[in-house]
Amino acid sequence: LAGVAMPIKKGDFIRLSFTGRLPDGSVFDTTDERIAKENGIYDEGKRYSPMIVIVGSGFLVEGLEEDLVGKKAGYSGKVRVEPVKGFGDRSRDAVEIVPVKKFEGKVEPGQMVEFNGRVGFIESVAGGRAKVDYNEPLAGKTLIYDYRIEGVIRDRKEKIAALLQGYVKIGRAHV
Repeated sequence: LAGVAMPIKKGDFIRLSFTGRLPDGSVFDTTDERIAKENGIYDEGKRYSPMIVIVGSGFLVEGLEEDLVGKKAGYSGKVRVEPVKGFGDRSRDAVEIVPVKKFEGKVEPGQMVEFNGRVGFIESVAGGRAKVDYNEPLAGKTLIYDYRIEGVIRDRKEKIAALLQGYVKIGRAHV
């Protein structure tokens, strides 16, 4: 059985490269540094390289995770993810009117704020009140992922190293 590419199943560790776009073509996430820079979403604190994912762990949006199952290492594809299997639908209950005086400093539309332990965006400001939207910014949106399964990690030591790398920032300590 050695050398035979087994179909991916839930629980498998894979290396995944991807770019997530909205239907209008705007990029919201990628593992490719060049694409991030070209689309104005580059973050120098982020490491751009294939991501190690445990399929079915809920780390990725459900629609993308489901599409990976049954594919093999080396597979490249595209999947369209509707909101129900992406970041969910927008909720009216997640929008709240808050007096501007509850915030420190100037409050402007588009600004990110934290209020009562929740993070949201100022939608509008009028009459001393701000409309704050606590929905996930991608809620209600259809997502399109171009992806490539770079490899499947089968070796136990490599899986442990991958887990540590994913959850512990190694080599970044400033003592």
